[in-house]
Amino acid sequence: IRNRSVSRGLGDVYKRQYIECNVIEIAAHRATKEDINALKSIVYDQYKSRCEHKNETFYIKEFHLALAKATHNPIFISLMRIINSLFDQRRNDSVTHNLKRRSESIYWHNKIIEALESRDIQKCRAVMEQHMRSNANMIHD
Repeated sequence: IRNRSVSRGLGDVYKRQYIECNVIEIAAHRATKEDINALKSIVYDQYKSRCEHKNETFYIKEFHLALAKATHNPIFISLMRIINSLFDQRRNDSVTHNLKRRSESIYWHNKIIEALESRDIQKCRAVMEQHMRSNANMIHD
């Protein structure tokens, strides 16, 4: 049963990767300075929450929602809300019980911001793919 659960979890991550890679490509074109500053603020709050030994999953969800908002497309924003709700329990379990996952989340979110600031679509997609792959590896481990 565990293998079926892991397999399903990985399938969900790959579907999420497909959506999030498209989101970041559009955000690379459309994100404003305010959008990027909002992402930076969320990562700062995520880091602060981690330092205070609080649950930081709220900020992880907010980061990905803010990234969707940076597309200025209501469909992607709605999709991200749905994805966030679907991944709530899995994300909460993996972040709460895995210090490496928490550290990597902040690392990848900062890399995503750097890629967005560069406006390099290929770089944005590559960083998001690496972030999603990292998530998939955490589910598999």
